[in-house]
Amino acid sequence: INDHRGNPGIAIDKEGRFIISRLGVSPGLYSHYSTNYGLTWSSFKTVTTEDLYKASIASDGSSSSNYYGRTYAVWTASASPMPVTFSYTDNGGQSWSTIRQINSPSADRIGKGGDIVLMNNGNVYVTWARAIKTSPFTEDYVGFGSSSDGGATWSVRENIFDMNGVTGQIT
Repeated sequence: INDHRGNPGIAIDKEGRFIISRLGVSPGLYSHYSTNYGLTWSSFKTVTTEDLYKASIASDGSSSSNYYGRTYAVWTASASPMPVTFSYTDNGGQSWSTIRQINSPSADRIGKGGDIVLMNNGNVYVTWARAIKTSPFTEDYVGFGSSSDGGATWSVRENIFDMNGVTGQIT
């Protein structure tokens, strides 16, 4: 895949289609899909052209969910106040929904990433970190959002728990 700037995410949808997200050389998040286990990939599909930080993706794999097969992408926008935003695809990555904002943070912290978990009942859970605005940009707290309607509405707590940075090595 050309013009890959890192930060890949991968999901497998209900049809067994591989969907990969990645940053582009131009700002934004782009995706590709494969219908043959990664032997070949589609041309890029634009998820967003906004500058962003740490995207992740996940597919709803529960047949009892109202959103079975939907793949979500979530990230933190780099523009102040750095909200967590998302998009989804219901057609295996061929096209993506309009970008929607999950939270409304104050501009006194830097947004870092977003991670997503999907429950068997279709509920969507997203977490993110907020960091201080001066070097070394230590993470200060974690935010949490949940949606029970496929991302149409969100219940958000900007600070679900305090912390003093992420330390140690990730193995």
